[in-house]
Amino acid sequence: KFVEEQAKAKDLAKYGLTHPTVRVDLTVGADKAKKTLLIGKRKGTQYYAKDENRPPVFLVDSLLVHNLQVSAFDLRKKKLFYFLTTQVDSLELIYPASHFVCAKDTNGTWVVLEPERRKAKAWRMSGIAGTVVGVRAKKFISEKPTNLAKYHLDKPLVEVKLYGNGKLLADLRLGSSTKDGIYAMAGDKGPIVLVNKNTLDKLKFTLDDIAEPKPEPVAAADTAKADTAKAGTSSGQ
Repeated sequence: KFVEEQAKAKDLAKYGLTHPTVRVDLTVGADKAKKTLLIGKRKGTQYYAKDENRPPVFLVDSLLVHNLQVSAFDLRKKKLFYFLTTQVDSLELIYPASHFVCAKDTNGTWVVLEPERRKAKAWRMSGIAGTVVGVRAKKFISEKPTNLAKYHLDKPLVEVKLYGNGKLLADLRLGSSTKDGIYAMAGDKGPIVLVNKNTLDKLKFTLDDIAEPKPEPVAAADTAKADTAKAGTSSGQ
C-alpha cells in the first residue's frame, strides 16, 4: 500500500526513514545494479518503507521486517559436518587415556578392532554418528585460533573421527567446558565454537560401553561332563 507517492527528503523523518530501522542493500540483475530498501517506523502490523532512489513511501508487513532483522550469527551455517550416518563404516574414539577403533566387517557387522577384538554394539555406533552429524554451534568463539591450549583443544578431552569408504567424513574435537557449553572444533583448522554441554557425555565411552559382553567361558567341570556324556552316547550305539 502506497502512503505518499512523491515524498520529499524533508518528509522522510515522520516515517522514520531518515534513520531507518532496517536497511537492505541488494545487488540484482546481470548488470549487478544496487538497490536499497529502507524500512522506518512501525504502523500497526506494518512498517513504512521506500526504495532509496525512488520517491514513493509504502507499507510492508511486519513479518518481512522480522525476517530481515538478523545478525551475522543468524546467517552463518551452524552445522559442523555434512554426511549421512549410513555412510559411516569405521570410526575412532580418542581420549587422553584410551583409543578405540571400530569398523564394519565384510558382513556389515560392527566390530571393535582396538584395543581388543570384540563385537561392537551396532546401536552405539549409529548413536555416535548421529551425535556428531547433529552437532551445531551455539556461538562462534575464534575464527583463526592460535592458542588451542586455552580451550583444551590442543589435547582434546574427546576426539571422534568418522570414516566412509576410506574417506574422513568428520573429525570432531571437544575441549574444556563453560557454563554455556563445550569448546569444539572440526579438525584442526577452526573456527572454535561452543556446542551443547551434553555433547561430551554423549561421546565419552569405555570399552564395555561400545562392545557387546564377552561370551561366558565354559567351566572345566561342565566341559568334562559334556565329554563324558558324549562318550557314553557313543559307546551305547
